[in-house]
Amino acid sequence: MPKRIGNVVAALTAAGGIMSSQGFESMAAASEGGGVGARAKVVIAIPRVLVLRLADHPLAIDITTEDIARGEIIVRGPRARIIANGRDGYRLSADMTVSPFSGVEIDGLPVPVHIQAGLVASVAIRGGGHEGPESRKLEYRLRIPRGALPGRYRWPISLSVQEP
Repeated sequence: MPKRIGNVVAALTAAGGIMSSQGFESMAAASEGGGVGARAKVVIAIPRVLVLRLADHPLAIDITTEDIARGEIIVRGPRARIIANGRDGYRLSADMTVSPFSGVEIDGLPVPVHIQAGLVASVAIRGGGHEGPESRKLEYRLRIPRGALPGRYRWPISLSVQEP
């Protein structure tokens, strides 16, 4: 078998193509002018991927009397990476548990997200493809009502992605 066809056969085999040994011989004969032909149909299935990876998100947040007087606390530094290859895009959801915070604005995601405490925000992100290997830097602007008490609180926001 010529080296060139051998490389094609090896590539087809590695990609999951299945051909009988007679098909290999027919391809070799056809390339040498033997007049015999063969056809191969290779189907490659690409599995759908939808992943959200969060990094550097705090487990807890400290609220000071100064934060309460200002009415907000800004958290910069958490990162998020979304990998999605579906043609239909995906849904991005943000959930804010009941806590001393009255709402949050999240910047740095594919779309800005604004939610009230105890509610879920869900937005459709259109289009296929995937984001690059770099993470997005996020900024959380947590609103604090006047009656909140200073102290340490559990991180109140969870992010998730789902099929559309």
